[in-house]
Amino acid sequence: MAVRPDAVRLSDGAAGLQMSLKGNVTHATYLGSAMHYTMQCDVGELFVIDGRIDTSITAGSAVGIGFSARGLALVSGQ
Repeated sequence: MAVRPDAVRLSDGAAGLQMSLKGNVTHATYLGSAMHYTMQCDVGELFVIDGRIDTSITAGSAVGIGFSARGLALVSGQ
């Protein structure tokens, strides 16, 4: 699956998120204009770029990972 960066929504829980997964942040890095997160969830490791730097999430936090209805695409693994 390919996901546009602006189609991912992170929250402190899965409540209120459509098409959501539960995950744990394993690494969080502030890079000026965005936060870069690595997280583990049921589908494996995800890398997320989040432009909301005013509400950063710390490593070790449990999060809800939601996806907007647009910005998702299935791609072939070939």
